[in-house]
Amino acid sequence: MKKLFRLNALAFMALFSLFLLSCNDDDSNIMEEEMSTELNIVETAQATSDLSLLVEALIQADADLVATLSANGPFTVFAPTNEAFANLLEALGDDYNSLADFDTAEEKELLAKVLTYHVVEGTAALSTDLTQDMRIETFQGENVSVDLNGGVFIGDATDASAAVVIPDVDTSNGVVHVIDKVLLPQEVLNALAPPTQNIVETAQATAALSLLVDALVQADADLVATLSSDGPFTVFAPTNDAFEALLNTLGYASLSEFDTPEEKALLAKVLTYHVVSGTAAYSTNLNDGMMIETVQGENVSIGLSGGVFIGDATDTDAQVVIANVATTNGAVHVINKVLLPQEVLDAL
Repeated sequence: MKKLFRLNALAFMALFSLFLLSCNDDDSNIMEEEMSTELNIVETAQATSDLSLLVEALIQADADLVATLSANGPFTVFAPTNEAFANLLEALGDDYNSLADFDTAEEKELLAKVLTYHVVEGTAALSTDLTQDMRIETFQGENVSVDLNGGVFIGDATDASAAVVIPDVDTSNGVVHVIDKVLLPQEVLNALAPPTQNIVETAQATAALSLLVDALVQADADLVATLSSDGPFTVFAPTNDAFEALLNTLGYASLSEFDTPEEKALLAKVLTYHVVSGTAAYSTNLNDGMMIETVQGENVSIGLSGGVFIGDATDTDAQVVIANVATTNGAVHVINKVLLPQEVLDAL
């Protein structure tokens, strides 16, 4: 298997960010002159010299994407420039000198996931339809985010957003926005650097989550075994500071003081309120106002204004301080507060 599946994710993203270059005004003017509303999305890309690598990628993925994007739609497409694709190939290393090097079935499927992450089905969204912090579900299944500070920027699962260099290109079956970076979903990042530890092992290897591990053991409710099983799970993992703040509020010196059956049961309810079973939900899967049912039975809420926030039964939300930690059996989001369900508040 090529370097694509052995590349360290952090190194990949750091390297990738070095190659992010915007099209200059002259290039933009040339592209705008080449585009025509009488053409569909694929024909528009074929007629635009600086989108030729996008056309090559659609063909190379071998997933009927050309036929799909030639259909009635409507679609919204974020179209990376040739330079954006060249930057991606450069970041992937010597095994990927061209898009033709995506030649195995596994690599073609991965390329298709990248491409469908640039497509929104069922709407032709102009830049005037976009709002700050908007989350848009893509054909691939994960969301992209919108940032309108200083321009129009499209966020993916990496730390570097794509800038829209030519917005609102009308076609016969939708709208194209030309962007200066290839967008990458979390699913692809996980394929680039597959995780090697499960949720419990990840927490055990993270110093700032040692009290979470202590709590799982202290609750004595098979939670360590459960969160080591296949899953998938989504876990909102409170930091040590978050647990210490809760202990201070409750008047407990340590987690070991949850030593009666009633206290252990209460601690288990707190912990299972941080677990979502049956899905590995990354930040690219979340929407503002979303309600998510936990293993404990009550919901947590999602807030996306100014960050990612998790709401519980109290008046204070937890903030996600580290998002999208991939594990072999799910996703972990590190938060700065212990979440409390109404059941626990009533018991307290």
